[in-house]
Amino acid sequence: KATVSVLYWSPQISKHHMALFGTQEYILTLKADTSSTDLETFLISLVSYVLLTVGKRSFVRAWLTTDMLNLLLLTYAWLIEAHEANAQVKLQSTSDITSQADAWWGQRRVVQDHPHLPQDYYYDTTWGDNSAVAVYVVDSGVMCEHTELVGKCTFGYNAVDGESDTDLNGHGTHVASIISGTRFGVTKHTRLISVKVLDRQATGTVADVVEGVSWIISNNAATGAVINLSLGTTYSVALNDVVTLAIEHGIHVVSAAGNWIADACEYSPASVSTGITVAATGLSYTPGSSPIDFKLDYSNYGPCVTVHAPGAHIMGAGIDSTTARAVRNGTSMAAPHVTAIVAAKLTESPSMTPAQLKSWLVSVAKPTGIAGNVAGTTNLMAFLPGVEGVFTPVYPAVPYSMENCFGHYEAEYSVLEGALTYPAGGGRYGNNDMRCWNIQCDGTLDVEYLSFSFEEGYDGLYTGGLWATGYAPPSYPPFDGDVVVRLQSDSVNTDTGFSVMWTCMPKSNSGINVRFTTGTVPGAASVGTFPVRLWFEDGTELEGTVRPSDVLGGTATVEFLTQQAAASVVGIEVMAEYETDGWFIDSCDVLINGAWQQWVIPAHGHATSQWLDADDISTLTFTPQNPFTVTIRIGTRSGKDTYSTMSLFTLVAVYGTGETQTLGEILPPDVGASDDYTFASRYPASAVEVIQVVGGTSDGWYLHTVGLKEGASYTPLVDPKHGTDAWMKYDGVTEYDAGRRQLNSFQMTCDVVEGSAGIFDVQVTSAS
Repeated sequence: KATVSVLYWSPQISKHHMALFGTQEYILTLKADTSSTDLETFLISLVSYVLLTVGKRSFVRAWLTTDMLNLLLLTYAWLIEAHEANAQVKLQSTSDITSQADAWWGQRRVVQDHPHLPQDYYYDTTWGDNSAVAVYVVDSGVMCEHTELVGKCTFGYNAVDGESDTDLNGHGTHVASIISGTRFGVTKHTRLISVKVLDRQATGTVADVVEGVSWIISNNAATGAVINLSLGTTYSVALNDVVTLAIEHGIHVVSAAGNWIADACEYSPASVSTGITVAATGLSYTPGSSPIDFKLDYSNYGPCVTVHAPGAHIMGAGIDSTTARAVRNGTSMAAPHVTAIVAAKLTESPSMTPAQLKSWLVSVAKPTGIAGNVAGTTNLMAFLPGVEGVFTPVYPAVPYSMENCFGHYEAEYSVLEGALTYPAGGGRYGNNDMRCWNIQCDGTLDVEYLSFSFEEGYDGLYTGGLWATGYAPPSYPPFDGDVVVRLQSDSVNTDTGFSVMWTCMPKSNSGINVRFTTGTVPGAASVGTFPVRLWFEDGTELEGTVRPSDVLGGTATVEFLTQQAAASVVGIEVMAEYETDGWFIDSCDVLINGAWQQWVIPAHGHATSQWLDADDISTLTFTPQNPFTVTIRIGTRSGKDTYSTMSLFTLVAVYGTGETQTLGEILPPDVGASDDYTFASRYPASAVEVIQVVGGTSDGWYLHTVGLKEGASYTPLVDPKHGTDAWMKYDGVTEYDAGRRQLNSFQMTCDVVEGSAGIFDVQVTSAS
């Protein structure tokens, strides 16, 4: 006889613990002669377990960290016979389960029984792959030639007078791609049939929808047929009757609950009691807590809702081209997620009745506790079983949420100061436009909008989860940590977008270490403590003191506590206020990125018999000892007059770190001549990725060659723009590429000891 005893067991919580705290599931086999008293003592030490007792044998299933396991093995060595990770057991046949890395969040959500979404979308390749199953998309039509849908979609019927059979609005194509899109579909092989009842403005009449559904009832040949109705109107007897008739004919009907912030029972077809009605949710995550599902503000609610499904910021197919994509919101997007679940179930059981399938859908749905849900409305999230337990999910470090765009960013910034403008080249943002930018900051982030123009009430930006719309630049207090900027627009009207700049203040004061090496007249000793001043790229200054070493060649280090980066130091001064008695500073180093970088002292140059002036203030200015040379050669456009003197141009270096440094101004040489310009830099020439040449008036001449020289080494830079018949534009910027970007990426392989668990920090130090 076998007995199972459960003290506390929640697979959902255990999975969260695995992702957040590094726990792992183990099976502990206890010795056969374990007494009930010893067993009870042992179980008290566990937080969560399942105990299986078979005769005199006991097996314990528990979630433990490595430290917890080791402590148990040490404390109860006399009791535990063996321990092992709870490994997967699989069928010995080829699995139909596969994964997709570029899926959208809604796909991931409907195959998860909790809102902590895995990094990849796992699905069964057989879902929808049955010729007996067909989904009728009753909508604005479907662009069947879209790459998401080609080969799976056919035209069925058009109830809209005066319009072509294809989709001229985009709504129906988007819905279809959620059901069976190659990338955006929950299923990948479900057969789709387009029934057009809405025009290019996404409007139609009850009569049009009745006509379309009637055509389906009369012409359906599929055993497992499903109608998706991502549309609605106020309560209509005619519409409800024709939908009910379709269900009585064995056709499954999935309807959107509606976006009127009202009881779905007051709308059609959402109020059809024998159908499946779907309300919409989003996903939210606050650092330090678990992700949660939340009801979308505009979603309908009430007893007519069967389940909830993802409906916020859903990516799908667009109609601007056969590869276009679009982001849409609403219960219209939630319904096709459930339609796909229905189609997947019908793949294995195409003869299920609508009543049977609705009962199954409710029985497998998950009560997750939907934030903001209205009383009297189900809290069930739609769920498609079949892949759980077959794979080991990998959870991202930051859970997917509405605020971070589910990990999809246009760009991620890690610089302390920066700016962003969208659209970058002017113009307007697009319809159904959703783009995300991640500004990373390990500290306090100040965000300032310089321009802001969005269709008020409809389009706008989320900044760190805070919404703003209209034409007045929003103002926010400093943010703590990373901030995601997310643009969202609807399907009509656009504007000129935004421009934003930011400053990151690191979380805690960091130390900048400056090391001084002493030189001295033989036999002399240093006297006194001397003020030291640092100044930074942004013009700010910082003061400290140093007491130099008495020993020739000895060192003294002074630490400056600051929120500035060491690499942003542009100058150091030492002020000799006292009689030096024969000593001087031989060299100076600054600790940058874990390595000491030596700075030269151009204003000093003392020999061993020289020292700082007595009873006076001598300022020693240090500059970085990383000089490199930019070589400029001038060419001219054929037939153009040239001049020996041209206006000044500015040279800017862009480093592999993403930082920029204005090197200085140059007066280019005569045409055909070559000239060298030497600059001091925080980094060596090998760290330069791009040299920018900015501004000036060219009057027919152009830069024929730009190169970098470091010692005897010369590197010609690649000019992406200019040929022999082109020349510099007034106030233009030309970039010359050093071709080193490939050095910014690398791969690393780590061997992990079996049985280890937890999160490992990896630090990479570069030679530059």
